[in-house]
Amino acid sequence: MKKLLALGMAAMMALSLAACGGAASTSESTSSEASTSEAATAENAGSDKTWVIATDTVFKPFEYTDASGNFVGIDVDIVAAIAEDQGFKYEMKSLGWDSAIAACQAGQADGMIAGAS
Repeated sequence: MKKLLALGMAAMMALSLAACGGAASTSESTSSEASTSEAATAENAGSDKTWVIATDTVFKPFEYTDASGNFVGIDVDIVAAIAEDQGFKYEMKSLGWDSAIAACQAGQADGMIAGAS
């Protein structure tokens, strides 16, 4: 059950991060994502880089801000689990939907995770 949940969460993250990519076709995007992922893993092995993850924290239960000002929710838990599993640090920034996409496109954020319907 845990493996199925982890696979589902990874798939959701991959779909969310796809919004940060360029305008390549689906087949180009898939091979490009695999190459980029491998390069990023190799590049950051032992690195002190902190990945900037953009989000929009107004979509409960996926991501929102609690009474103490902390980011919480399903997507926040997904990013934390992936970072722990892959051994990287991240900083989550609540930018709003459109600004988060723009930040990824401009290279100001390394990824984006946000619930959408």
